[in-house]
Amino acid sequence: MESNEAVQGAKRMRNAINTEALGAHWKDSGVDMLAPVSALQVQQAFAAAGSIACADVIALYGILGGMWEMDSEYWRLWSLDEIIEANDAPSDAGILFSDYCIDCYHFRLKYVDETVSEVWYEGYDGGPPVRVAASLSDFLDLYMRNPDAVLNAPRR
Repeated sequence: MESNEAVQGAKRMRNAINTEALGAHWKDSGVDMLAPVSALQVQQAFAAAGSIACADVIALYGILGGMWEMDSEYWRLWSLDEIIEANDAPSDAGILFSDYCIDCYHFRLKYVDETVSEVWYEGYDGGPPVRVAASLSDFLDLYMRNPDAVLNAPRR
């Protein structure tokens, strides 16, 4: 039987964000990126927004503190200040962290455990949120390969 430590290590590897490829992707596409932030800043901001920052979120904000404007796919990662401001009330659906096409709809991060957060879509149609990725890493990997697969509003 595998040790808990081995299982956790395998899970971390599976959910690790390819920060090098992601940073290169955004630099190559000319995204106006905010400076990276420390793990402590991410943890404090997520606590203020009513959530827990897990390893995948900390890794992402460790290479990019958010975006000034949306990227060429019309997606924008919010700064920590925007996350705090947008999440003034707790939600079981997770916390808002990004938007598509200047607030046409939003994405949420839902804490799963210390290593991973799920990504959920939330529209303005009053329908329930829809999970678009089992992890932030999956969301970002698919975003780099096929942005439409995660950015176009999923069916409910």
